[in-house]
Amino acid sequence: MLILNPEMDDLARDKELAKFEAYINKEQCINIQAVLRSRTRLAYPMQK
Repeated sequence: MLILNPEMDDLARDKELAKFEAYINKEQCINIQAVLRSRTRLAYPMQK
């Protein structure tokens, strides 16, 4: 699961997703399911 900053614009989001996808492909992972979900508020705050 990859969680991105919800204040990120679409171009920055796509850039981060492409970088993550390149990493996944480089590591030769299999059985990957990518689902892009809408921006929603989490039930609890994220800890940094």
